[in-house]
Amino acid sequence: MLCAGFGSKLELLRNLEACGIPENSIRLAGGNSMHLTASNFTQWGLPAFRLLSVDGGHSLEITLHDLMVASCVVRDGGLVVLDDFPNPTWTGVSEALMHFAHAQDRLVPFMHGYNKVWFATKSHVQQWRQFIAQEGSVIKCWDMHDSRRAIAGHALCFTGSPCK
Repeated sequence: MLCAGFGSKLELLRNLEACGIPENSIRLAGGNSMHLTASNFTQWGLPAFRLLSVDGGHSLEITLHDLMVASCVVRDGGLVVLDDFPNPTWTGVSEALMHFAHAQDRLVPFMHGYNKVWFATKSHVQQWRQFIAQEGSVIKCWDMHDSRRAIAGHALCFTGSPCK
């Protein structure tokens, strides 16, 4: 049984509390993300995001829309994480990723692993690549310069288990 879209607000609030994040310090906005625009964030008085996760609807249309909104509301130097790539159950995510990577140039994919693709703003992608390439980094990167691991011409760091 597929359970997309059945997240638990109560579970989220419990997890936030366990991390010491009070409920009154967050803004939860429920609804269809297809009705969400970058101007909503401005209207709500929210600053640009440092980290934003895209894990909503998994169709081409919804994922592409969510990525486009994310590209408008993440700050320079910030990161956007796309969930469920690659995933044979959610092929719309893969399609949207390819469309998005070719349709805009503000966010650059630079890391992939554990079912996620990480984007950095183009102005800071080299800094993020240098950060993960550092000796002792908590992120272990395989094949950073392997041309087979690229999206829209952008080389990816692969953070999963290396192929033997």
